[in-house]
Amino acid sequence: LRFMFYRVPIASDEERRRGFGIAWSKASRKQQIENATLLVSSFCHQAIKRLEQTPPAVIEKTEVQNWINIAAEFMARARGIAITRAQEFTDSKGEKVKYYEPVTVQIEEPWRAFNQLKNLVIALATLRRKGEVDMEDCGSLNVLVISTAPVDRAEALNILIKYGKLTAKGVASYTEKSSKTAGRRLNELVMLGLASKAKADDMIEKSPWEYTIKEAYRTIFGGMDAPQNLTNFIAF
Repeated sequence: LRFMFYRVPIASDEERRRGFGIAWSKASRKQQIENATLLVSSFCHQAIKRLEQTPPAVIEKTEVQNWINIAAEFMARARGIAITRAQEFTDSKGEKVKYYEPVTVQIEEPWRAFNQLKNLVIALATLRRKGEVDMEDCGSLNVLVISTAPVDRAEALNILIKYGKLTAKGVASYTEKSSKTAGRRLNELVMLGLASKAKADDMIEKSPWEYTIKEAYRTIFGGMDAPQNLTNFIAF
């Protein structure tokens, strides 16, 4: 957990339309790049100056402390290593069925993630001219917390967070991957302690497994509108 990541979301149709408009603009591309560089440099200078001149926001609310604790645990588990071993058996039809058997997991303790999140949320609240960190600041970090997981794992996590209880086939329907691949990713989440699985309620025999994010981790994402981009991440 040396680094936190932010994944740029896929551009919307409107954003692509605006992008083509900029690309076809008769304005000098060199000048546009220079102007953008100046704006970014000015923004960063203001941000650093404010952090140097403003007392850092404090964390007093228990709900904020709980969010950081749970989010740090989530990050550590989401970045963990789940080791499986390929196995196969012959079913009643004489066909070979391949599956992956859990072997072991390696999960870092959450302290490094805890310090990263704590420092980041304090800096964010300070830049927003707040004296105390609140849940709005925590909600702004949701996208970073999930993005820090490996790409394929983050994809499965996002789908479960958005749609709730799903089978591997259900998760696969929201991606371009097979049900077997989706099932393997979901079982990794179970091994890492991020998700639970149980037999579907509406089936008696040969029920497909249904997966859901564990309630303790769902609470850090529930009821918050994490920004889809960083446009409103910091407001000056």
